[in-house]
Amino acid sequence: MAYVPNATSRLRGGLLLCCLLVFLGLTGLAGCKDAHEGHDHDSIVADDSIYGVVPPFELVDQNGEAFSSESLRGKVWAVGFIFTRCPSICPVLTALMKEVETSSATLGQEFQLVSFSVDPTYDTPAVLKDYAGKYGANLERWTFLTGDPGAVEKTVVEGLKISMGRSDVAQEVVDVDAVFHGTKALLIDKDMQIRGYYSLEDRGGFAKPSGVEQLVRDAKRFAKK
Repeated sequence: MAYVPNATSRLRGGLLLCCLLVFLGLTGLAGCKDAHEGHDHDSIVADDSIYGVVPPFELVDQNGEAFSSESLRGKVWAVGFIFTRCPSICPVLTALMKEVETSSATLGQEFQLVSFSVDPTYDTPAVLKDYAGKYGANLERWTFLTGDPGAVEKTVVEGLKISMGRSDVAQEVVDVDAVFHGTKALLIDKDMQIRGYYSLEDRGGFAKPSGVEQLVRDAKRFAKK
């Protein structure tokens, strides 16, 4: 006779499955978390929404050249956060930023993408350039930044209002699980104002645009202003 699970067995099975999914969800994002400071909203931004102003910064790009915030003034730009040794979400976020780059091609260089490394002692310009090449990044529109660890942390946390952390900002990280950072992308307007935070991994559905689609739509809107 075939075994037919009763209600209690089905409930136990469901609970075990839920526990497994939660466990996988937590362990699969080791080293990264969605934890930007004080902004836990959807990917849609309004015309009058301003979440801060990006302060001046001076860092180093993937070519080893000085790169400052003034290079971005007067342009619309999207920001993401990664580190090249990240074993979990960073490859996903970088691939999604590549989707943003491709989908926004008609904007040309008036729309820039910037990825900040939150592991700058390891992510030298050469390491970042190799990483960019693996994702086919168009370096005329997409810049990867590193630099002094303190300067990076100040820009990310105080300027862009995204959480990041590491065991010791002045020391090279041995355990990559000690590095964490927020996962949302930002949209910055021509006046260096933060206009939105986007969950790029949100694939949308039911007439709702994906995070990538919404960011690109808003970038085009702000580029016309």
